[in-house]
Amino acid sequence: MSLNSLLSDAVTFYQINDFINARQCCLKALEQNEETPQIHYVLAIIAVQERQLDLAIQSFRKVLELNPEQVEAHTGLGHVYCLQELYEKAIVEFKKVIEAHPEDVDSYFNLAHAYGQLASWQKRHSFL
Repeated sequence: MSLNSLLSDAVTFYQINDFINARQCCLKALEQNEETPQIHYVLAIIAVQERQLDLAIQSFRKVLELNPEQVEAHTGLGHVYCLQELYEKAIVEFKKVIEAHPEDVDSYFNLAHAYGQLASWQKRHSFL
């Protein structure tokens, strides 16, 4: 099966929440070419859905290593950092998206949300 077919199948399986088959297609695709950022991206979003956040971070970082311009990976990484309450790191990622696409309204929302969560987190932990 070709790399493109495997990637297409992985996305199809992901869209129907069949993460096991989606991951298997990605792993087969990686056997053909480990340097394809899209494969790592699909693995990252599968990991997020399954709450395997460390694996998601690793996969998003691999995407950015292979293609630093893929802003969706910065967005995904920012969201994962928010889930882990690593708001300063999330802010850095969302700022990178805004730098690349200043017209992206969602990125400003994500950044504002991360700042708000950071302030709440700091307030909760200031009494400890």
